[in-house]
Amino acid sequence: MTLSKPKVGNHFKITLLASALVACADGDEAIRTVGEEAYVARPCWFDTEGAFNTLLVLARDSAEQVPYPISGKCLVQLDRRSLASSTLRQLGAVEMVDRDGTLQRAFPGPTMSTSVATHQLMPSLNSRVYYFRARVRTVPMSGNPVYSPEQILQLEDANITFGRLLELTAAERERLWHARRSAP
Repeated sequence: MTLSKPKVGNHFKITLLASALVACADGDEAIRTVGEEAYVARPCWFDTEGAFNTLLVLARDSAEQVPYPISGKCLVQLDRRSLASSTLRQLGAVEMVDRDGTLQRAFPGPTMSTSVATHQLMPSLNSRVYYFRARVRTVPMSGNPVYSPEQILQLEDANITFGRLLELTAAERERLWHARRSAP
């Protein structure tokens, strides 16, 4: 077998292809298992472009709806707890307030309330889960990190209920997360 000398421009194409592969590999990083303190840190909530990038479930009744972000990038260290109970324990670990009405416009209907209220309305097993990517600003409050969306970059139904999300294994959650992120 004889190898021909590479043509001019092939090196550029190979470099471009290698860069694309690195970018794809970076975008498909595995979901990390972290401790409770690391779960609230920025790497579990923001993508490489600085956008808040998460799953979102709404607790709703006839009068109000409360947004609960769920990290798609990180799972809490399980110890002896199941993934479902760990997820439930972390609801509200990162909170969201709708200062500018951005979420209210995206989810018309009952009044959008803050997830930092004392009378926490919790999502039901039938609540829909959404893939949510937005520009947010930090809201200065003591305790857990609190964000307010300023611009929604992507919002789509993840085609799963909250109850079904709780039933998923870590590997199934990872597949859901990557499928949502790669959807057009």
